[in-house]
Amino acid sequence: WVAEVEEMQVPWTEAQIHSLHRVTHCFVSPHRGEGFGLNLAESMYFGKAVVGTNYGANVDFMDARNSYPVGYRLVEVEESTGPYIQGNVWAEVDVGDLARQMRRAYEDTEERQRRGAAAARTLRDKYSAETVGRLIRERLAEIDQPAVRHPAWPQRFLPKAAPGRVRTEVHQLGARPRISVITPVYNVDGEWLRRCVDSVRAQWYPY
Repeated sequence: WVAEVEEMQVPWTEAQIHSLHRVTHCFVSPHRGEGFGLNLAESMYFGKAVVGTNYGANVDFMDARNSYPVGYRLVEVEESTGPYIQGNVWAEVDVGDLARQMRRAYEDTEERQRRGAAAARTLRDKYSAETVGRLIRERLAEIDQPAVRHPAWPQRFLPKAAPGRVRTEVHQLGARPRISVITPVYNVDGEWLRRCVDSVRAQWYPY
């Protein structure tokens, strides 16, 4: 079946990908970095054992209880490729640990099934549409509360470069909006995080 799909030379459909996850016993991902780790998450959702690098956003949902994290060391990227920029770092997988974790998953069926069941619970309980929707709803309710007027509000929250007319207009706003700025980052130098924060603080309403 896999050979037939590869021979077609077309992107796999979502149903085909899910079908492949369902018929496997273990998913192995010795990656250098992951933005989220969709393949790992999908495989775990179906209760499969996952062996993957203990690095990247996948560590948000992978641990030694529900999967097989693999050791690594950080090395410098020698040549830019895709989103990976020369001079940054990524993971160099510990091949010996990778082999140990794969063998462990292969030889101990009961443990593999136990971790797979824990993986399914993690993904279905914490990452379901219902759970994520509830978190969004709670956050929206939280920021929808009326804010307390503060006499120094424009001075406290506007940068010095804001023109006087902007300060006047902001001061006359009836609402005091609460803003959540979410910046997904991983393995980012502190200088760039500071620049990100400063760029947000350098903005003002209604411009």
